[in-house]
Amino acid sequence: SFLYVSGIDAFSFQEEAVTALKAFVARGGTILFDASLGLPYFTGHVRREIRRIVPFGTPRSLPPAHPLWSSLHRIDRVTYTAVLRRERPDLDAPYLEGIEVDGRLAVIVSPYDLGGGWQGDDHPLSRGYSPADAIRVLKPTLVDAATAKV
Repeated sequence: SFLYVSGIDAFSFQEEAVTALKAFVARGGTILFDASLGLPYFTGHVRREIRRIVPFGTPRSLPPAHPLWSSLHRIDRVTYTAVLRRERPDLDAPYLEGIEVDGRLAVIVSPYDLGGGWQGDDHPLSRGYSPADAIRVLKPTLVDAATAKV
């Protein structure tokens, strides 16, 4: 099972939602948190809420050798939107963070907008992946590979 959560602003889950998300992860589910427009404000709230859902884990950068980067094809380099290229000219590798639970990737955090790229959105303020690379980095066919035991 796969759950996609995106946003741009502050949020917090109600206790009932935290309980349900903990159970979802325990049953083998994977949650992707995607910062729409790549806004760091949302990502900060994601990190706080993740501590409530998976208190024993902290999102860590997925290393180049992680299976996600070679599930269908090898992904070493990507193109980001113009704003992000100006802000981070050194950034040309794919970047996601994750938490593994029982040897599988259970939580994925994208601080750079994936959803806008999936939609082909060319928002001038977006800090995210180019449309072609957003699809290469993570798309529904990769979900099985992302959640597979490593």
